[in-house]
Amino acid sequence: MKGSEEQVLKIIRELGSCKIERIGRKMSMTAEYAGEVCKNLLDDGFLSKTGPAEYALSPRGERAVNRTLSRGPIGVLRGA
Repeated sequence: MKGSEEQVLKIIRELGSCKIERIGRKMSMTAEYAGEVCKNLLDDGFLSKTGPAEYALSPRGERAVNRTLSRGPIGVLRGA
């Protein structure tokens, strides 16, 4: 998984269901690029579509974010 895809998953986890424009602003990227990343994550089963240009984490996306978060320094301290 690319870094931008991990960032999108983390942002959606933080914000809940949100539109690509908001994701793009949060990541300092265009809405078009955010839409492409979200489309790829949707195709791979990490996101579900909740409305026009709006996405939420799927169960697979939740698991991926939890794995990503547990790899960092906090995860090491927790014994992950």
